[in-house]
Amino acid sequence: MTTLARLGAALLLVLPAQSRTTERQVGWDELPAAIPADARVRLIDSKGTAVSGRLVRIEPEAILLDKDRRVRKANIAKIETRGGPRGAKWQVIGAAIGAAAASPLVGYAVVLKRNEGGIHSNALVGAAVGIMAGAALLGFLVGRGADENRIVIVPR
Repeated sequence: MTTLARLGAALLLVLPAQSRTTERQVGWDELPAAIPADARVRLIDSKGTAVSGRLVRIEPEAILLDKDRRVRKANIAKIETRGGPRGAKWQVIGAAIGAAAASPLVGYAVVLKRNEGGIHSNALVGAAVGIMAGAALLGFLVGRGADENRIVIVPR
């Protein structure tokens, strides 16, 4: 395994820890201003059981989610939602590392094609480029998780 591939694997493990979680306490009457309408939310009770869905509205005694699901105010310990994106820094870095980690494979396939030739050499180069694209996509997705901005609201 090349040094670049090791670095890429290490970063793919570390990047998800970069996501930022903001926790804040909000009064029940302030919830409509804190959570945008139609946002995806995850309601967690004191036992840790979660209900997820799109927010329809916040009522005085409950939160109404899509598909007519209603969760009573007394049962909600935390509300998780996503804030706006923090940017694309880690998405770009992750994609670049993924592509760079797989680039030696493409180089090897091109050298093999030039030296050996044969009817399957083009397919070998195409497969190597496909693997490189997949590695870049994986790096992008991991970076996307690192760029995430998660908000945890604790109703008072």
